[in-house]
Amino acid sequence: MAEYIACIKDVEIFVEIGIHDHEKGEAQRLLVSVEMKSEFTTMRMLRHLEHGIDYEPVLCFILSWQKQAHVDLIEELLEDLMDFCFSNVLVSEVVASIQKSPKALVEKGDVGITLKVNREEWAQCKARL
Repeated sequence: MAEYIACIKDVEIFVEIGIHDHEKGEAQRLLVSVEMKSEFTTMRMLRHLEHGIDYEPVLCFILSWQKQAHVDLIEELLEDLMDFCFSNVLVSEVVASIQKSPKALVEKGDVGITLKVNREEWAQCKARL
């Protein structure tokens, strides 16, 4: 099945995040990527942005994290991102990842999580919380 995918790749932001003492009090670099999928049949007749998947509000939402108070876990941000993406009724599936470069691992690379979930699975997950 053909898909329409609106994507945001490797947005660099700085957020106070982490559970360890050395992670508190200083913003860490995050890279955020998200793909919002919709059925191609839904999108092929798109003539006006308000009828489609607009990535700008999602980008602004991600950038707003830089103004938040300390966050313990990347999973908190990822859950908020999923909720935000699925607030657009045209989004049928979201693939999102958040990577961070903690000071303790600078020479070893980034760490992070990726989640791929469709609307129905997300609704079921949220209903269990």
